[in-house]
Amino acid sequence: MLRLRDRIQIVIHSDAQISDADLARVVELDTQLKQNASAIFNNEHLAQLRQSLQPVDSFWWWYLDPPKKVESFASKFDWLWNVGTVACLVISTSFMTQTAQAFSTQGFDFLGVVSTIGQGTGLAFVVGGALTDRGKKAVSKTLSNIKIPPSLHAEVTFATSLALLGISYGINHNLPLVGHWYFEQAQRHESRGEWSQAFSSYKRALNFDPDDYRTQIATGFLHEKLGNFDKAIEEYDKGAAFGLTEFINAKARAILMSALQENNWEGGLEPALIQEAEDLLELAETSLRSDQSVFSLQDKGNQRLKADIKINQAIADIAKTSFSEGSRDANSRLALKEDIVIKLLELVQFELPPEIRNKYPLTEASTLGKIRARCFYQTAFSASRFYTIPDITRGVDYLINSDDFYYACMPILITKALSTTPDAFLLRKYNFGRKVLEENEAIDPEQQFENNFKHEFSFLNLVYGDIFSGELDSDLILRTHQLITLSKSSKTWIESANKIRQMIVNYPIDDYEQDQQIIWRLLLDKKGRIISYFAYDEISRNIGNSQPFIKDFFENRVIEKVGAELLNNQSIEFTDFKVVLSNIGKLLHVLPWPVAYPSMFMFEKCDSDTLRTCEILSISPSVNAAFEDYIPDLTDRAELGALEGAVSWNLASVPLTTENIRKYYEEGPAVFKLKVSSDGQIVNYRAMNRVARSELSGQLPFDRFKAPQYPDLEKPPYAYLKFEMRGVLANRLSAWEKEK
Repeated sequence: MLRLRDRIQIVIHSDAQISDADLARVVELDTQLKQNASAIFNNEHLAQLRQSLQPVDSFWWWYLDPPKKVESFASKFDWLWNVGTVACLVISTSFMTQTAQAFSTQGFDFLGVVSTIGQGTGLAFVVGGALTDRGKKAVSKTLSNIKIPPSLHAEVTFATSLALLGISYGINHNLPLVGHWYFEQAQRHESRGEWSQAFSSYKRALNFDPDDYRTQIATGFLHEKLGNFDKAIEEYDKGAAFGLTEFINAKARAILMSALQENNWEGGLEPALIQEAEDLLELAETSLRSDQSVFSLQDKGNQRLKADIKINQAIADIAKTSFSEGSRDANSRLALKEDIVIKLLELVQFELPPEIRNKYPLTEASTLGKIRARCFYQTAFSASRFYTIPDITRGVDYLINSDDFYYACMPILITKALSTTPDAFLLRKYNFGRKVLEENEAIDPEQQFENNFKHEFSFLNLVYGDIFSGELDSDLILRTHQLITLSKSSKTWIESANKIRQMIVNYPIDDYEQDQQIIWRLLLDKKGRIISYFAYDEISRNIGNSQPFIKDFFENRVIEKVGAELLNNQSIEFTDFKVVLSNIGKLLHVLPWPVAYPSMFMFEKCDSDTLRTCEILSISPSVNAAFEDYIPDLTDRAELGALEGAVSWNLASVPLTTENIRKYYEEGPAVFKLKVSSDGQIVNYRAMNRVARSELSGQLPFDRFKAPQYPDLEKPPYAYLKFEMRGVLANRLSAWEKEK
């Protein structure tokens, strides 16, 4: 095309006669040529053609320049966008450096590598585009490829750097969330007994949030679990200096446990050291009351921390006495701490809703919570059997709760995550309660019998416990056992029932309206004296403990008189009643316990070995006919509690065959759902969790179990109970609650 223009120009210079119309056409075409100057200028062969042909300067079409770009108004401010880009990059680099340091302190893990590479890639892209010519060209080409006009490249680069600043700031600002993630990782490692991984994750968590008290106290608690009390106290001092209640309590606990560890867990600590711990605990208790003044009574405040402080106060008190030399005195110290026993019972029975529990993250990270409270409550209860029993333990059927200590404390004693705690060493070394049993073995049998026959559960234990277990500890117990007989006389039963009615009429229950019935179990001798009293739910027990005729039974110590009569070879004829009152205290039913729950008193056979058992537990048809039967409401808490008591006896009467006890604590108990009739028999059952199915093949581990046990006694209505099994000794029965 350019060569064609050359020839036209030659023709014009040759003075050829050219018409005006042709010249006008040439001018028109030249105008079009100039309009395409950009295309001509950018042609890849133009430079080579100029060099080869060397056109004269007057041939202007060979030297066309592209039209000058008209600078937009926005382009005038590109320098401002570039300055903003550089400022954003400087600040982003600062944030990224802090973030990288947080990730790299313990060495980069996968999360740290991903975060650092992601931010670094973005930074390199923007920095290259803003600060180097090559980078600018690369960025410009990239932006052009995605159809962004060149006039907006500076603005887009600034926006990208601003986004990078926002991302780097967001990551840096939310490092505590990353710390929270590492904290949760540490908690999982700790629950599996992976101590080194737990420490590493706690340290990472502190890198991201150095002022996180929860991670600090959890780190101290892990040191404490592993017996590193100096390091634990060092961690606790950080928060105790600021008056944080959880840290003050934990420091007191660590001081006590450290001293016990140095003393081989023998007790008898220095008074000054105990005083230091008690002062801290008193300060923690005062601080806790102050902290919770803003909470309503309904949410109960920080129950978990209350329990922990109470337990630590009890440990401080009993640690004053040497366990090896004065275990009886130490037991009595624990047993007589009535406020501790009552408080712990309240605390283990009350479940804080999640929204309230989440208000106390430090407590969650520095206590065992219900596990510890349940264990020490059962420990105190066990010790209380041998001393003055606090009111809260009255009316408790000890035989049914005899394995509660093992169920509550064995998780601490044998599980991987908790068996290293100071509590585990203390419990293993001292064996509260059970230590007294060992001491009693050295006592004369008659003295031992007389000592043990001072509590209301002793009579029930003598009559039923040894029968169901098939074990009679001594000739003395066997002899006295044979002097006890369940009355066969309907007249005696009727007179005893009338005696109960008269007692309740004389002492009416007022101001006790509840949303459930009230049920007591009363064992009376032929003279109408109460020998033993039990209640199988908390409300019935509390109301029963406040009744004058039951208080008289405790104060008159009838049980001791019965024990003395048995030691003098005097026979005892007794009756065993279920007493049902309405929710406002109106007497509804008085009927024999064997009539209400006949499955407790039935045996598969009565041979020569069990003849005596069958004889003393059998009830005559005339007694059965003398009382009106009724169908209980198994939706009522009191009725369900009494049914649980009856079924517990049936479960206790059959030997278990489990072996791998540890597995039931580390993986959880084997859970069965029992279908139970109102007369106390197990009609059917089903394995409800993996442990029950895999470890026990879905079968209850009873040598002589069959369902239903007693088809001829089967009657509606039915209830479903939850049977949790943690080995031979530690099993628990409770109402089956529908999953929420």
